[in-house]
Parts: sequence; C-alpha cells; structure tokens
Amino acid sequence: MNKSRVFQGSYTDAHCHILPGIDDGPKTVEDSEKLAQKLISMGFARIIATPHYYFYKETADSFIRRRTEAFKSVNFPKGLSVLPSAEVALESGLTRACDLKKLAIPGTNKILIELPMKKYNQKISEELYSIKMYHGLYPVLAHIERYDRFFDDDGYNDILSAEGIVFQISAFSLASFRQRRLFMKLYKFGANIVLGTDAHRIDFRVQDSAKGIKKLSKMIDSNEFERIMNCDILGLA
Repeated sequence: MNKSRVFQGSYTDAHCHILPGIDDGPKTVEDSEKLAQKLISMGFARIIATPHYYFYKETADSFIRRRTEAFKSVNFPKGLSVLPSAEVALESGLTRACDLKKLAIPGTNKILIELPMKKYNQKISEELYSIKMYHGLYPVLAHIERYDRFFDDDGYNDILSAEGIVFQISAFSLASFRQRRLFMKLYKFGANIVLGTDAHRIDFRVQDSAKGIKKLSKMIDSNEFERIMNCDILGLA
C-alpha cells in the first residue's frame, strides 16, 4: 500500500479508554485531551469511548451518569467525534440483570463485550447468544487476540459460525508476528473485524498501535484496509 493511504484522518477507533477518571484510563482531563490529540495524529476521526462496565458493581444508569460527567469534562478537539459507549464484562446473569441497549455503541445494534479469561465453553456461548436473543444486539468481542489460548478449534468454529458477531483486534497486537497470524486466520475465514487501540494513556499501547496499523496496511488490499480501519461493519452513520 502507498504510504499516503495510511493515517489519512478518517479512521474509527472501536475500543478506547479515553474518558478521564472513570476506569483505568486517563486520570485527568488533560491526560484525556493529550490522548485525543495523539489519536488524531494517527489518523483517527472518530473514537468509541469504552470505559469498563461490570454489572455486579453498579447499575447501568449509575455507570451512564459517571460516564456522562467524564465525557462533558473534556474539551475534545474540533473534528474529532467521540461516541460514549462501554466495554461490558461478560458475566453469568448479565443479560437478565441489565438493559444492554443503554450500553450499546450509539446508533448501532452492536455492543463491545469483554470475555472472561477462561476456556471458551457452553456457558459463554449461551451468554453471547442471549445478548442477541433478548437485547437485539450483536456482540463485538473486545481484544480477541487476548483469548487465543482459550480457544480450541471447536470454540473458534462455534463463535465464527454465530451470526453477526464482530471481532475487535487490538491495533498494537499487530506489531507482533504471532498476532498478525491470528488476524489473517480470522480474515481469511471471512470474520467481521474492526480495529481498536484499547489505549488507556498516551504512553500505553499507542506507539505500538501506530506500528500495528502500518503492518496491517501492508497485509491486505487497500480497500479492505480502509473498510476495517473505518469500522464499516458497525454501521455507524
């Protein structure tokens, strides 16, 4: 790919902890604004803000109030669109205890879901199915490369065969040869893929994300690169 096609200023970051003081992301408004400027310099024009949400710690309404306060406290740069959403931890009982539509990616029928750090099993599969069945939402599986060691072939086949599921790959992971192999495995299968930085601070994962994006630009066709970097599968307006 021609280098002029990289960092063109229209990309969407599908997973970013950019809001201050709400989780393990930026501690201050200033830190949040610096991270925003850095992401703009990397070519991002839209950021989906995804602070962690754990339903057993607080209600969705309480979380949304805290998220709104954090969002309003930041003077995001002109031309940068920030969409308040969440990274929702998948736990047993989640789909019965919480109105997940309140935490979906705005304007879409997608929701960012963080899987538990355990072997993929029938209970996880059922919870993912319940998100679609009872809430009408399609899971976007956060930083899927983190769970590669928990998936055997049957697990991958199960989740890849599920309608509408989206795989979020962390941009920084593509700086690693091993994780690029995982990306290509999913890509060649025809999986729905979006990219996210999973950035928490300007000095955490951001530089490797830039390297990973450059690697990705050389791995696939330019049109496919743009589609993934723009997160077209999410159906954002």
